[in-house]
Amino acid sequence: MQDLCNVISNTSKIIAKRALNPQKKALAKSNDNKSYTLELLVVLDKSLLDYYKEMSFDVENYILTLFNMATGLFHDVSLGVHMQLTIVRIIRLEVEENDVK
Repeated sequence: MQDLCNVISNTSKIIAKRALNPQKKALAKSNDNKSYTLELLVVLDKSLLDYYKEMSFDVENYILTLFNMATGLFHDVSLGVHMQLTIVRIIRLEVEENDVK
């Protein structure tokens, strides 16, 4: 068996065994019936909105893109369950409490 990344000794054998271990696949198959939905409320505060407003940036599109990438991470087989992220609502806080009189 070849050494992985010039790693010498039994470490490369252990890494290779873990990479080829079918337990992850079996774990994912046994938990296929478990599905979870995480409902999210996203709050955009004034400082975030001001920062991206100066850049003429569509902050809501940016936030949706970030959560789309996070959803991809939650679909990983290593979790052992099917996890879905759902944004229920996005709230924009335009005025800070100190500004209200």
